[in-house]
Amino acid sequence: MKIKFIYSIESEWSRVHDAYKRKEHFLNYNYKVRLPKGFSLENSDLKNLKSQIEKEINNPFVDDAKTNIADNWTRYQSKITKLIDSIGGRMPAEIDIVLTKYGVGGSYWPPQKVIVNVHYPKYFENFVHELIHCCIEESIIKKYRLNHQQKEGIIDWIFLNSPFLKTIFPDYSQQRMSILPTEELINNTNLGFQES
Repeated sequence: MKIKFIYSIESEWSRVHDAYKRKEHFLNYNYKVRLPKGFSLENSDLKNLKSQIEKEINNPFVDDAKTNIADNWTRYQSKITKLIDSIGGRMPAEIDIVLTKYGVGGSYWPPQKVIVNVHYPKYFENFVHELIHCCIEESIIKKYRLNHQQKEGIIDWIFLNSPFLKTIFPDYSQQRMSILPTEELINNTNLGFQES
C-alpha cells in the first residue's frame, strides 16, 4: 500500500469545518477539539476562520509526523498488512494521510483516508489506529452495526490483544469512552490474529 501525505490550507479548512459539523458528537463523547486561535465549538461567528488558518499554516510538527509515519510504515508495513488481512480487513492500494493541527487526535474516511493530528505525538500509533478503522469498516463495523463506543472498543481490543501491536505500542491503553467487544462478537469476527 502506498501512502500519500496531504497538508494544506484547504485540508485544514475542511478539518475545522468538519469539527463544527460534528460538534454534538465531540461534545457528547467529551473529546478535546483543537481549533484555530480565537475559535471554539461554541463560537458560531466563523467569518475570519480562513484567514486565521492561513496565519497558522506553518507547523514544525508536520515534517516530524511525515518522517515518523513514513519510516515506521516502511519498517512495519508487511506485518500490519498481515494483521489486517487476518482480521478480515481490506487494505486499500493507496491511503491518503491528512496531517492536521485541528480537530481530535485522528479520524478516518473510508475507503482510503485517515487524518492524524500532529499535536498528538504518537503519530504512527494514531495512523495505525485510524488505518485499522478504515480497513474494517465494511467487514466488521458496518456488518455488525457497531456504534461509536463499540467501534472504538474493537480497535482498542485489537491493539491490546495483538501480540505484534503490543510490541510496537506497549503503552497503548483503552480509551475511556470505548466499550470492548463481547465474546460473541469476537467469536463471530476474524479476530484470531494469525500473525507471523
